[in-house]
Formats: sequence, structure tokens, C-alpha cells
Amino acid sequence: RYSWNKSNLERIRNEKMSLNNPMATSLRGIAGALPTAVLALAAISTLTNTSINRWVIFGIASGGFWTFILVVWVVRRVLLSNYYYRLWRAMRTFCFLAAIAFLVCCVIFIPGGFSAGVGVKNLIIIIFANMSAVSVATQILLYGCRDSIMARHIVDASYRTLDWILGYIFFSFLFLLSFIQVVDMLQGAMLYNMKFAKALQRSRLMESNFLPSYVDRAMERLSHTLQEEIVVKTPPRPKPTKGI
Repeated sequence: RYSWNKSNLERIRNEKMSLNNPMATSLRGIAGALPTAVLALAAISTLTNTSINRWVIFGIASGGFWTFILVVWVVRRVLLSNYYYRLWRAMRTFCFLAAIAFLVCCVIFIPGGFSAGVGVKNLIIIIFANMSAVSVATQILLYGCRDSIMARHIVDASYRTLDWILGYIFFSFLFLLSFIQVVDMLQGAMLYNMKFAKALQRSRLMESNFLPSYVDRAMERLSHTLQEEIVVKTPPRPKPTKGI
């Protein structure tokens, strides 16, 4: 389904049957997910200022998040299967704006010791633990379920989502850095140089004989094609019959 990461996952999935010991490779890959799982458990244990059990808070917050993701996925599947593309785009925009509004409300209205202790710090820890859990599950499916089509789709979608999230994080980081005057001047200089280079290339292309010669050759090919069509469509003249 997604072709951008097939070359990177080809050897792990053993598509060319080049692994000498696939079982050992699978066990080594699954064992490589253990440190990430330990980090997720350690992150959950660092939840502080909680009036109830931290595992209950983590379960409620994570359950609500994944329930929301599941509902959005089901609605997306239903809308796209019924060809409601415009409605899905509107709903996707609404969900994105709702997520941003939720994060802003968490930063503004949820201090460190509010309610059950789900403050901004604890919210970041819960998000980190969930991302670590998804990483562990993806690695287990990648190494342990090579022959499953559904597992492959889940792994590809996970890597694609991770690439999308990292891209937006990098964009947000550059956006915040652009408020610094030095970085703003550097970005302006880079954009000016890129635009100047494109304008120079365009002017050289227009001044050269490449474009006129290309147009002339295209017109010659077009006229030659029209002449061939006229010759083909014109019926041949009947030959005069000789009298007996």
C-alpha cells in the first residue's frame, strides 16, 4: 500500500528469502523492543501529584485517546467507502483543530495539581508512554508477523504516521525558531537565493534557443502528423478501366 518504506523493510520481512536464520532475526528484533517497553513502564511510574492510582489515570487517559482514534478511523472508513470525500476532508480539518484546541486548553486550564493530578507534565508523560507502546507493538508485528497482510498494513501505517508526526514537529520547531531575528534573517536569505536562482534559470531558458527550437520541432511534428492523417483519410482514386 505504501511504497516509500518497502526498500527499508524488505530485508526485515525476508521478501527475497535472503535471511539464513529468520527465527533468530525475529527474536533479536523482538528483544530490541524490550528497552522501549521498559522506558514506557518507567514513564508511567513517574506520574506525580495524583490523588488516585497512577495506573488508573494512565488507563483512563489512554483509553479515551485510543477510543477517539478508533471512532475517527471507523468514520473515515465509512465516509470513504460511500464516496463522501468532501465531508471527510471537513471532518479531518475539524478533528485537527479540535486536537489543537484540546492541547491549548490543557496548557491553560490544567495546572500541575488540578483534579486527579493530570497536569501538563503528566499529560506529556502519558503521550510519551503511549508512543513508546505503539513503537513496541509495531516492532513486534514487524518481526513476528511477517506473513500477515494485516500486520504489514498496520506496520506501514504506523511508520507513515510516525513520519507525518515527526514532519509536523520539525515544522513547528522551525516555525518557533523563525521568531528569532538571526534565524529569520537566515531563512529570508535562503528564500531570496532560491527565488533568485529560479528567476535566473528561467531567464536563461527564455533567452536561449532551446525553447524556440523545441516549439519549432513540435510544430513540425504536428504538421507532419496532420499530413499523414489527411493522406490516410483521403480515399484513393479509382483507376480508369481500359475498354475492350
